[in-house]
This record gives sequence, structure tokens and C-alpha cells, in this order.
Amino acid sequence: MCFSKAVVGTGNRCSSWYCDRQIPTEHYASFKSFVLQEHADVPENQCAAAKITYKSTGQYKVGILNRRKSRHITNIPELIARLSDMNQKQDGIDFQISLLDFDQPECDIINTAHLVKDLDIMIAPFGNGLGAGLFMKEDSVLIAISARYWNEPWFKYPMTAIGRRIFNFECQSEVCKEYDETLAKKILWDDYQIALNQTEMQEFLTTHNPEHILGPYLPTKEQAWEPFLKFYKNTARRVDVERFVPYLKEIMKNKPPKNMSYPESCKTPNVCCDLDCKIPLERNVFGEKSAWKNYL
Repeated sequence: MCFSKAVVGTGNRCSSWYCDRQIPTEHYASFKSFVLQEHADVPENQCAAAKITYKSTGQYKVGILNRRKSRHITNIPELIARLSDMNQKQDGIDFQISLLDFDQPECDIINTAHLVKDLDIMIAPFGNGLGAGLFMKEDSVLIAISARYWNEPWFKYPMTAIGRRIFNFECQSEVCKEYDETLAKKILWDDYQIALNQTEMQEFLTTHNPEHILGPYLPTKEQAWEPFLKFYKNTARRVDVERFVPYLKEIMKNKPPKNMSYPESCKTPNVCCDLDCKIPLERNVFGEKSAWKNYL
């Protein structure tokens, strides 16, 4: 987000581990309310017009955000087709499905907020697009598609303070490999001055362990893994659809009752975020710097 003006004061407030002071959850809610009281510029607005609806009926509204470069999921059509085929009788759950695009010139805060405000679930590549979770429904779910070999809890800090259920979906299997040779060459040469021959490059793009390929160029295990992990962090990603569908069903199966508060729901593991969410929960929900002090 970009702001035309900034207010600079003493101290700091944020939901992340490095801030001394907390943003109470009611302040997030107030900002959400303030933004949504402004009307979206539809139907002329490019942000709204870029939304593509693939299925208009279903129990839950799913928005799939796909972006570009390292934030691009290459097999989104496969995921959309699989979710579209689900039905209540056979699967016990079904979805309305839309594809979202935040990279339109008119996707400002107001129009983005209105685009996601009615979603039950947003599936998105890990990145700043997840910040739109602030404007989603109170009991909604965010699922971040992590890069291969790369997972981090950054967005679990603000979302546990805001009150959104958030999960990171990882995939390290063969079905999630990407073969961006141009990017691999650039990273290896620009950052490490390594030029692999064609055979070595194919091994680099297909291996599970880069040490035997990069060992002659980078002497330690840690150094050999660094460019390999950097490649997967910065390349496009894929989602393992066959694993993802039961994963999504389990998340919705664990959906808390409407009368249960967010802090109460977080007492049960893997309900308001993944099992690697212990530190964000301790800071923002249950700890001394809780954003939920007025609700506990």
C-alpha cells in the first residue's frame, strides 16, 4: 500500500514480533469499517471487471488470487477445475469460485476491499496480496500457497491480530517443480558468478539436493543450498491439487461455531492457523501484548 501522507511519531505499533507496542484488534476493525463505507467504482472499475467467475453457486465463496513472476501459480486452471467439480452430495462441500487480479491500475484499497469483503476463503500465493485479508469476513480463511522449499509465518502475525484464520500450504514433491532455466542462470551468475553447463543446469533444476552440483563451486553445504533455495523462492509456484483438496476440506470442517470468539477458537490447535503458528499466537492472542485484551 502507498499513502500520499505519513504521520511520524515516537514509538511504534504493529502486530509483528519486532514492534514494542501492539495494534488492538478493534483498531483494525475500525479501519476496515472506514474503508468499506466508501463505495466501490463498479461496474466501470478495472479491478472489479478483472474478476472472473467460474462457478456462481456453492456453500462457500472462494476467491483465487493469481499474480505474476514469483507470485504466479502456474497450474491455477487445474485447481479451478478440481474445485468446480466438487459437490455437496459427493464431497460434502462445494464452492463458488472466482479468479481475482489485484494488479489492475484501479485496485486501490477501496476497490480491493470490496472485491474480497464477501469471500469465505481466499487462496493466494504467499505475498502482499494476503494483506487484503483485513477486509474479509470475520470468520473467513486465508490460504497462502508457499514457494517450494520456502515457508515463513510473516502474515500469521497481522492476521492473528486481525482475527483471520490463516494457513500456509507447502509442496516439496515432484509435482510442484518449476523449470525456469533463465531465472536459474541469472541467480547463479549475478549472485555467485557460476555458469553451469547444460547437463549441470538440468541437474540443478531437477535435483532434491544441490550439494553434488554446486559443491565444486561453493565449498560448504550452507553455501551450496543458498542459490538453490533462492531460485525456488523467486520462481513461479505450483499447487499439488490432489493434496490441496482434502487439506481445504479439513480446514472448513474445523470452522469454529459463529458464537465462538477468535481467541477461544485459537485454543484448539490448527483451527485459526497452522501448527507452526505458536509464536504469533503467543504474542498477538494469548500473550502480554495481545491484540485481543478487551476480548479475553
